[in-house]
Parts: sequence; structure tokens; C-alpha cells
Amino acid sequence: AEMTKGWAIAMAKSVAVEFEEQMKNENNAMMIDEGTEERKNKAKAALTKKGSLADEIRLKQSEDRNKEEKAWVSMDVILNPEKYSHVSEVEAEEMKFDPDYSINFGVNDIKRLLNLPPQIQLALPFLYTSLEIQAHLLLTKYSHEQGEAYFREMDATSQDDLDARDRNKKMSPEQQREAERQLNVLLKDRRSSEARSTSAAELTAEQKDWLKLDKHLNPHLYIEPVSKDRKQSVFFGGPKKNVHHIPKQGDRYEAARKEWEESGWEDDEEDWKNPFDDISLREIYKEEMDDLDTDDERYAKFLMDKYHCEVHETVFGETKEKALVGMKQVGQDLKDGKDFLNPHGRNGEGEGGGKMGGLL
Repeated sequence: AEMTKGWAIAMAKSVAVEFEEQMKNENNAMMIDEGTEERKNKAKAALTKKGSLADEIRLKQSEDRNKEEKAWVSMDVILNPEKYSHVSEVEAEEMKFDPDYSINFGVNDIKRLLNLPPQIQLALPFLYTSLEIQAHLLLTKYSHEQGEAYFREMDATSQDDLDARDRNKKMSPEQQREAERQLNVLLKDRRSSEARSTSAAELTAEQKDWLKLDKHLNPHLYIEPVSKDRKQSVFFGGPKKNVHHIPKQGDRYEAARKEWEESGWEDDEEDWKNPFDDISLREIYKEEMDDLDTDDERYAKFLMDKYHCEVHETVFGETKEKALVGMKQVGQDLKDGKDFLNPHGRNGEGEGGGKMGGLL
């Protein structure tokens, strides 16, 4: 029934309408034949022009299509009846009764199959009959132009060197800047992690100076463990101000922090002394090097540019911010009374709902 409707809509826009009056008259049979031949010639001429695979099949005469192409056309004519306006009424009538035009799905079913992943292994959980599997393969091959040859090529090149595959592709200036920024963030995170996990005896002078800043910028990484003395516990009347959170077991920085606290190297008079608190450091981090006044400010800026990353600069931070924005939007939608179960107000009608059912 759906396929018949598709052909009916196609015929409503067909050039065959121009010959409707002549077809009623048996004496004009010769004129009808000439008109049909003219349409065939136009279709052949259109085939010589470069177009999509789907367009080539649409423009073929019915007798020139193979069985697979006919099965695909039986679905495509339902979604795109206007693209079959070149088909004569006689040819359309023959197609209606041709058993090769056999897939008789509704418009919503075809759209559902089109929206599934082209990879069959990903689409299979959502395909319920052998006919749906066949229809998905045809839609992937002709509508998406991703047939067996396409996937064979993907398999053959999946392990190739990415540089070799993309050597002819040029990155835009924006993409280059973003790639450099992400690489810089990864390198800074690696340097800072290495400094935190290195024993005090093996730290370089620069790493020692960075850790002095890091204690202010990331104090949560330097929380002192709770004293084992039971008298210090709040449960035994000990002062709350001396209670600290116990670091998680397996914290790779804990041993290095303990050694650093006990080593006393920070008190060496020859070492650089950090004169800044966390607020001042974050302000210095935002400034350009040439805008800073003192040597201490410039040295702190140098260390932070090499080791420090603000949370919003990392991939995790960007993802977290986007999630927070999404949560705020959902909260606002709830306050505004948005109906998440029926966002379009369709009263239970699916896509293409209504009397005519989408395109039909």
C-alpha cells in the first residue's frame, strides 16, 4: 500500500500527465509511443551526467535495473517520490506488479533503517527480520553509497599509518593552534606529575621551586595524613583543627610528599623563596611575561607556563564545564515546565505521523 502511494505521488508529478488526454484516445497510440521514447532518451542523456549512485539507479529504465536495484527502488520511491517524475505511467504500472519491487515497508520503518549505523554488526541488534537485514544492506549500499567495496577498502587501510593516509590533508590554522594547545597541556601535566612523584634527593632545583608553587596552587595534593595518636582524634576530644583527610591508599605522591616534608631542603637559604600566595600566582599566570615587573614574578610565570594547568584548560575540565552547562540548562527547563516526554507536543504521534504519514 505504501509503495502504491509512492508511485501515485510520483505519477502526479510525472510528465506522463501531459499525455493523459491522448492516452484516453486509442487513435493517438502512435503519439504515446513517441512520447515514451522521448522520455527514455532524456533519461539516458541524464545517465551520462556524473551524479550519485542513487540518482543513476533512479534514472534507469525498469528493465535495465537488476533485482537488487529494484528492491532498493521499492523503498526509495516511498521516501523520494518526486525523484521519479520521469517515469511514464505505463512503466509505473509495470513496476507495481513486478515481484522484484518486493520490499513493502512504511515510511517510518525505512527512515528507522536509514538512521541505523551502516556497519551491519552495529545495526543487527535493531534489525528484527531477515527482510529488514536485506533492506538495511540495500539502503547502506545505494542511499549511503557504502557497499561491500567501501568496507573492504576501510578494512584494508584500517592499520595504515595515519600520516601516510592524511599526508595530502592540510590542517586549518585553528586546528593547528588547538593541537598545539592540547599537546602543551599534556606535556605540562606530565612534567608536574613527574616532579610530584620524584624523591626529594632526585629533584632538580627547578622542580623544587615548582613544588613550592604547586603547594599553593594544588593544596589538595599535599594534605598531611592524620596522626596515629588516638588523642588527636575528634572522637577522643582532640581539636578538630588538627584533623585532616586521609589520602587514598595507593597515592603515588604520598611517599614523595612525606620525604619532602621531612627533608628540610626548602629551608636552605640558597634556594629560591616563593613570596606569592595562590591568588597572586593565578593572577601572574594570566599575565604576559613582558607585563611583569619583578624577577620573582617572571620566574613564577616561567615555572607555571612549564608545569601548571588550570582545570578549564584540560580535556577533563572542558568536559566538566560542558556537563555543568547542560545540567544548568536542564534545571532551567524544569523550572520553565518543559515536557521532556513530549517535547514537540505531538500527542503520541511518531515521526511522519498524521493522516498522510510524512512524505505521503
